[in-house]
Amino acid sequence: MILTRAVTDTQTYVEQLADAEVRGDVLRAAELFTEIRVLKLDLPQSGVEAGIRTYAASVQHWQRSLELFEDLLSKGCLPHADTTEAVFQSLSQSKQGTKAHQLLQRLADQAASSGAGRGGLSSAYNLVVRALAKEGALDSAVVLLEDMVASDGEVECERSTYAALANELIKAGQQERAEEVLEMRDYL
Repeated sequence: MILTRAVTDTQTYVEQLADAEVRGDVLRAAELFTEIRVLKLDLPQSGVEAGIRTYAASVQHWQRSLELFEDLLSKGCLPHADTTEAVFQSLSQSKQGTKAHQLLQRLADQAASSGAGRGGLSSAYNLVVRALAKEGALDSAVVLLEDMVASDGEVECERSTYAALANELIKAGQQERAEEVLEMRDYL
């Protein structure tokens, strides 16, 4: 058995978490977060975000990435765009559309209250529409897409999002609604 000596320098933990992210080493990230918790260290945001992205890249660990992400939000931190997108990608790939929608609403509310606007969340909006559609929450997906379209360009709608939603509507036997979604894409 090999024992590792805990490092008490937070910068070293940040570097090790960044290395775990590069290698996609979820186990190492878990070990580091355990040490940090046991030692009661206050990890800088950059280290936490490296851990979030590591967990998010491994679809089966979406819960841990979401937990850490929400912890940052509760501390008043605004995660970087790449971290935010990684969490939404993970939720989407894990078919967690409802959870992604709840998180998106929280971020959109924060953006609105800060005056930042929702434009920086465009990628997340598109991922959530697709995730909701895959999950079968078609009404919610359509309403969210309509909200994006009504934002007058503040939230950019990707062409692939319209197609993904229309495809799921067709699978559900909602051909007419699918055509309406495609009309939004082609004529708005």
